[in-house]
Amino acid sequence: GGDGGHGGAGGEIRIHYWSADQRTFIPVSNFGPGIQIENFGGKPGARGQGGRGGAGGEGGWSKRGTGRTISRNDGEAGRDGVPGEPGRPGNNGKFLVQPLAKSP
Repeated sequence: GGDGGHGGAGGEIRIHYWSADQRTFIPVSNFGPGIQIENFGGKPGARGQGGRGGAGGEGGWSKRGTGRTISRNDGEAGRDGVPGEPGRPGNNGKFLVQPLAKSP
């Protein structure tokens, strides 16, 4: 089977803000109170399944170039294919949160 595709990378986020009273800024973190930012990469693609093995060749009688006739056994069936590799998740994005002293 074919390999799964890799997930897309997260984007870049920039947030600039200023406080209305210029004394208090909003807390920023990946968790907890305040602004929460999650910028994850894309999910990986699934791997492909292996294909079924082919049937064995048919045996029987065959004539060689020397004129001699020989018997051949039926061939064995082929093995099933193996699954591909799963894709990798995309890289997480980057973010910047910057409090400004006053509006630009």
